[in-house]
Amino acid sequence: MTGSLYIKNNEYYVILNMVDGRGKRVKQPWINTTLKERGNKKRAEALLTSICNLSEGNIEEEFIKIIRKEIKKQGPDAVIANLNEDYGNYLRTNHILVLRPDSSGEHYEDGDFLDWVQIWMDYKSDEGDVDATVMAYESITRVHLKPYFTKLGKKISELTSEDIRNYFKFKRKESKLSENTLAKHYVVIRGTLAYAVKKKVIFENVTDEVQKPQTIPYSANYYSLPELKKLLQTVAGNKLETVVYLCSFFGLRRSEALGLKWDAVDFNANMITIRNKVTQIKGCDGRRQVKASSKLKTKRSSRSLPMSLSVRQYLLRLKRIQKENKKFFGKGYDYTWDGYVCVNVDGTLICPDYVNSMFPKFLKKHHLRKIRFHDLRHTCATLLLRAGFNMRQLQEWLGHSDFGITAKIYAHVDYEDKATMADSLEHQINGGVLGENSEGRKKEALRQCALDLLKQGETLETVKEWLHLEEDDIYDNVATEDFTMMCKTIEEGITEDTLNDLLSA
Repeated sequence: MTGSLYIKNNEYYVILNMVDGRGKRVKQPWINTTLKERGNKKRAEALLTSICNLSEGNIEEEFIKIIRKEIKKQGPDAVIANLNEDYGNYLRTNHILVLRPDSSGEHYEDGDFLDWVQIWMDYKSDEGDVDATVMAYESITRVHLKPYFTKLGKKISELTSEDIRNYFKFKRKESKLSENTLAKHYVVIRGTLAYAVKKKVIFENVTDEVQKPQTIPYSANYYSLPELKKLLQTVAGNKLETVVYLCSFFGLRRSEALGLKWDAVDFNANMITIRNKVTQIKGCDGRRQVKASSKLKTKRSSRSLPMSLSVRQYLLRLKRIQKENKKFFGKGYDYTWDGYVCVNVDGTLICPDYVNSMFPKFLKKHHLRKIRFHDLRHTCATLLLRAGFNMRQLQEWLGHSDFGITAKIYAHVDYEDKATMADSLEHQINGGVLGENSEGRKKEALRQCALDLLKQGETLETVKEWLHLEEDDIYDNVATEDFTMMCKTIEEGITEDTLNDLLSA
């Protein structure tokens, strides 16, 4: 069977070439795809191909009526998903096309885009995404997506790339949202459409034709060693003391520090094990609720870390104090969170929201430089790097899911520090002016960092993003065609000496 596409009233129509027994063309049936002309050519072509592949000869008129009916009822993408199966395998019951079930046996139907956003969020939650992540998705949906797409009033099969682009234009102009924030919106929209494609409700993900908002790379903020020492001295005796202490010494996430329990502190082996977390999320009633969970951010988040002598002594003293508090408060002691390290004197838990709100106030009150609480984690990481530990070790210590996350945040810190050290050494040996060659050394150090990452298998685009560099910063005056050759050489695993010869040629 052959056919063609025709545009009428701004919509695509499928026209089938029907012939009689003598091969003479007869009346050609038209099928309205309901697809608008703009941005839907691929989908219309896919529907045409699916219908034409049904038979080498004519298609029954009755069946053509069924296709028209199902396109209106289910949408063109759902019909494509059914017809793309082998002719004998697609579902046809009593001459009515029905949606194919997925591998789980569940049936999915075309519907309102916002309904599908909720389906996708439920899926992400079931798949193990952390509560805070799903909550962020829900907040984006409630505050931004719902008002806009409710007014738009389109089913998921009707969304076009132009609709998505218009959404981002609107949010930039009217809501003044940053590109970093819009990138999170893009994740929700793209994820929803990708899930609908997976469930064969739509044929393609229209965000493929939409440029992702360009995020501004995050540059980690941190305290110097003197600043950290002053913070730890100042916070002593404050409610925030223990959680600040744990995050500073171990680089823990806030949720990991608050979720630490005494049964995860091994004083014999001098180890603590990160296996629980405490978060604060908005419940169904709109109130903030504290939630404890063993579902950490990533698989690598579950880790064991050694205690130094001072940390061991601090935790032993804290455990003794908590035991004395239980005796002092008697029946008035709150045992709800018994066994947790970060509790108040009466046993109540130190909540995540309290830490978030009180930490900046504490810094301001004591005239300490303003940083986020999470920056204590960056402070710990930076101090470890400067102590000589490499980023692979840092990845394990911080519990990052992959090396790329560690490199993206800390690579430039590591290599810039080394460049400064080299400059300082030259000053001491040769008596040069300190800093006179620092820019050149910094550039060379970053260039070497880039090559190290390329040797580990990272792509050129990824390295440029992580180190905030242009190609010239990495390769100086080497021609573009040499980039490919160098990357290929690295991938083939040549020796470092050969690589150095190549760079100096």
